[in-house]
Amino acid sequence: MGKENLRIHFIYVVTGLVLTVIFLLAADLSQVSALADKFEFALGLASLILAVVAIIYAFFSNSSLTGVISSVNALLSRTERATGDLASLTQQLERKMSMNLATLERVESGTKDIKNDLKALGGKKHL
Repeated sequence: MGKENLRIHFIYVVTGLVLTVIFLLAADLSQVSALADKFEFALGLASLILAVVAIIYAFFSNSSLTGVISSVNALLSRTERATGDLASLTQQLERKMSMNLATLERVESGTKDIKNDLKALGGKKHL
């Protein structure tokens, strides 16, 4: 909520409280018959209204929470798939590296064999 909205709401609340205080000071409450009964009824009615508001708020809050949980579950599912893909790629890379290592060992062995054969044939010694 921006500062302007906060300022407007503050003005509304303060105005309502000031008007309530002015009404209570101006009204002659001693002339109202059965004031306690009327006040008790007003408090009961306000309590019922607040209970209904709380129930409606809980319903909408639960609805939005369900949406957030489903979004988190979707992200979790995507993360699990990505993790599985990463594990598969890691295994493939390991297999390919092993194959490359075996190929390099064969090349090295072949190179040594060629070097030995050249030495045996009287080839240059600096090979």
